[in-house]
Amino acid sequence: MSDPTRRVPKSIGADGVPVGTTITSPTENKVRAELSVVPHSVVPIILLPGIMGSNLFNTRYGEAAWTVNSKIGLAMQWIFRSSAKRQRWLNPDDIEVDLDGKFPGKSASVPNSKVGRERGWGGVAKAAYGDFLVWLDNALNKDLLDADGEDPSPWQSYIDNTDVGKQWGAEKPGEAGGFDPITQGESDHALNFYCPVHAVGYNWLQSNIDSGVELAAELKKIIEAWNSFERGGEKPFKCEKVILVTHSMGGLVARAAVSPAHGGAADLVLGVVHGVMPANGAAATYHHCRTGYDGIARFVLGRNAAQVTAIIGNAAGPLELLPNQAYRTDWLRARTQANPTPLMGLPAGIEAAAATGDPYIDIYLEKERWWRLIDPGLIDPDERYAGAKPPADPWVDGYASQLKKARTYHKELVDKYHPLSYVHFGDDPQQPSYNNLWWRSKTPVGMSGSSLVNARIQVGSDSDPVTLDVPGGIEFEIMPDKEAGEPGDNTVPVISGEAPLKTGGAVQGFRMKNVSHGDSYDDKHTHTRESVVWSIGKLLSQAKEL
Repeated sequence: MSDPTRRVPKSIGADGVPVGTTITSPTENKVRAELSVVPHSVVPIILLPGIMGSNLFNTRYGEAAWTVNSKIGLAMQWIFRSSAKRQRWLNPDDIEVDLDGKFPGKSASVPNSKVGRERGWGGVAKAAYGDFLVWLDNALNKDLLDADGEDPSPWQSYIDNTDVGKQWGAEKPGEAGGFDPITQGESDHALNFYCPVHAVGYNWLQSNIDSGVELAAELKKIIEAWNSFERGGEKPFKCEKVILVTHSMGGLVARAAVSPAHGGAADLVLGVVHGVMPANGAAATYHHCRTGYDGIARFVLGRNAAQVTAIIGNAAGPLELLPNQAYRTDWLRARTQANPTPLMGLPAGIEAAAATGDPYIDIYLEKERWWRLIDPGLIDPDERYAGAKPPADPWVDGYASQLKKARTYHKELVDKYHPLSYVHFGDDPQQPSYNNLWWRSKTPVGMSGSSLVNARIQVGSDSDPVTLDVPGGIEFEIMPDKEAGEPGDNTVPVISGEAPLKTGGAVQGFRMKNVSHGDSYDDKHTHTRESVVWSIGKLLSQAKEL
C-alpha cells in the first residue's frame, strides 16, 4: 500500500514564477508531500494590439504622447489639440513604445505591476486590452497553478465538442463549416506547456514592416529570458517558440515578423491567432481620411479631414490599412440617391479606361480630382517640410514617401501568412462595414462616367460633402456605413476578414456574429475569447515538449 500524501500548495512568486511551499515534519509522520509541478516547457502567448492600441512616448519632447489607460483620459488628452500639434506629437520618427501604462491587475501568473511591466503589459492600452490580458492569463494558467484538487485542462469543455464550431461559424479553406474539435489526446499534450501571457506594443505610426522587424527581435529576447531564468542555481524552464494573438493591425505586424524577407521569425513562432484583421485593408480608412471619425473617436482620432490627414498623411502604418491591390476593383464608387447603379468605379472600374487597377496610382496618388484620398494642403499644418532648410515638399517628401512604404508592405506581404494561422472575423449585418465606399449625390448627374472621374473640387468646398467644379455644382457626400455597408465588424468588411481563408493563408477560420471591431476582445465577446483559447490549444497540440 502506498503512503498517504498531502498536496503542497503552489503560488506565484514575486518574480512571476510558480513556487511550492511546505514545512518539515517528524520522521514518524509518513504522509508524503505531493507537489504538482508546473511544466518546464514554456510557450509564451504574445498579444499584439491594433492600431492606436499601444502606448507611445515622444522622444523629442520627453513626454508620453499617447496613453490609453481610459477612453475618457485619452479624449481629454487629445480633444483640444490642433492639426499642427497632432502632426508634431505623432511624428513616427520621434516615437517609441511607452511601457508605463497603468497595470490592469493581477492574474494567475502575474502577481504585481513589476512582473506586468516585464511582460510588456504596460505597453498596450489598458482600456482596450487590460481585462483581456488578465482573463487570458487566468484562462490558461489559473487551474494549472491551483493546488486544490486535480489540475483540469483549459480545453476540457472543448474536447470532442463540435457545437462550438457551429456557434463560432467555423470554416476551413474551401470548406464551409469545416471544423476538427480538440481531442482528448490533444488536450493532454497541451497540458505539457506553461503559457504565460505577454504583450508587445509597437509604434503604429511607422510601417508594419519596421514594427515586424522589431517584434522579431523582441521575441528572441522573450524566449531567451525564459531560458536564462534562474532560481536556486537551477534553470527550470526551456522555451523555443511563442504563439502570437493579434488584434486588427497587430496581424499585419505579425505577418511582417514571420516573413523571411523582413523579421525572419517564423521558426520562433508556433502559430498565430489573428483577430478581426484587415488582411487586405478596409475602405473605412478612406472614409476617415476624407471625413474624420464618427462617435467618441472623433475627439481623439480627428473630427475632420484636416485633423486626420495631419497624422495619417505622414505615417506609413495607418496607410497600410487602406485597401490593397488584392482587395477588389471598383470599390470607390459614385451614385445618385435615386439610382443605385454606379456612375463610376475605381480602381480600374466603370468609365475609367485610363486606370491601371493599382489603387496607389488610381486613387492614393491623385492630387486634384474630387475623389482623391488626400488634400495636399492638409499634410503639413505644422510646417515641418515648409520650414525645413532647404524647404521640402509635403506631398513628395511627406505623404508620397510614407505611401511608398505602405505600397511595399502590400506588394511583398499581400498573401503571406504563418503556415499555422487561425483567424476570426465579423460577418454580421448588424455591424455594417464599408465594402464599397459610395459617394452619393442627392440630385441627378448629367455627366458621363469619365467626366465624373475627371471632375475637380469646387474652390472652398468642404471635404464632405464636396461640390464638383462643373456646371450646376453637383454635390456629393459619403454614404453612412449603416446605409452603404455590408456585413462585417463595423470596420473590416467580410471581403478582407475572410481573405486568409480564401487564399489558403489560414488553416481554420471563424465567421462570427455579434463582433464589433474595436472591442472584439471585451468580455461581452465570449465566443471571440473562447475561440482564442481553443486555437491556442490546437497549436499547443503540435508543440514539441522540451
